[in-house]
Amino acid sequence: MNRLVLGAALLVLFSSGCASTKYITKEYLEQKYTNEQSRFTTIDGIRVHYQDEGSGIPVLLIHGISSSLHTWDAWTEQLKDQYRVIRLDLPGFGLTGADPQNEYSIDRYVSIVDSLCLHLELDSFYVVGNSLGGWIAWEYAYLYQHKVSKMILIDAAGFVTPDDPPKPIRMTQKPIFKKIATKKAPKFLVRKYVKQAYGDRRKVTKGLVTRYFELSNAPGNPLAFYTIANSNYQSHTQNLPKIQVPTLIMWGSEDKKWINVSHAYLFKEALPNNRLTIYQGVGHLPMEEAPMESVQDAMEFFSQ
Repeated sequence: MNRLVLGAALLVLFSSGCASTKYITKEYLEQKYTNEQSRFTTIDGIRVHYQDEGSGIPVLLIHGISSSLHTWDAWTEQLKDQYRVIRLDLPGFGLTGADPQNEYSIDRYVSIVDSLCLHLELDSFYVVGNSLGGWIAWEYAYLYQHKVSKMILIDAAGFVTPDDPPKPIRMTQKPIFKKIATKKAPKFLVRKYVKQAYGDRRKVTKGLVTRYFELSNAPGNPLAFYTIANSNYQSHTQNLPKIQVPTLIMWGSEDKKWINVSHAYLFKEALPNNRLTIYQGVGHLPMEEAPMESVQDAMEFFSQ
């Protein structure tokens, strides 16, 4: 009986949190979240949104789960005067939206990223990835070491096993969430996830939560998130020692809900050519929470 009551209460919370999503249409989102740098290209049936600005050595920025290319806004402002900055919304997120094949494997993501690189004629570049994007980045670097000249991994995924998913992912795996979560992402849950990603929750503004909430509810994105959260990803970390690309590992000391800071040392031990920087008091998103400090470290690493 207690489980039934709990389930009913959770469904009520989900339903109430979903009441304000009717205005979030594709047209509304594209009008609000694109600018003059925005481009769209079709890759394997997916209309991929990306932005390309600045000039110099290309830097490819790859966001994490539940995020979008806007997670790199502050970094882009600093980098674009010296580098060509390219960032994309991964399939299942942001304005790219759902993959018609409902396929969100790491291999699929790596293939999409490489197709975009071919489209943009990128022969040699730096790659930066956060969380899921970090996993994609190092898998890409393993397969295409001749293209990636430097790499930055920010609170990167890859060592997380099916038995040890991030707490927000584990919550989404509960059967009670399936009925609602595959259709809409409730605002209270989005707010909770964003706060769990920050070391200092006072930095989580209303505008930040609104951005995550609206883009998480782009057509097809709730189902994509649920699919990813319930996918059985296979670990390929045995390939990390084979990656010779110079790598800067960045991590927030307060990343406890998403990917624990202990994983930073797993990457440090596995990658043969790396250095590690830990940001005190910062959570899962150093490029958002400590943008100036982290981007300066990135630029120093790039310039060496």
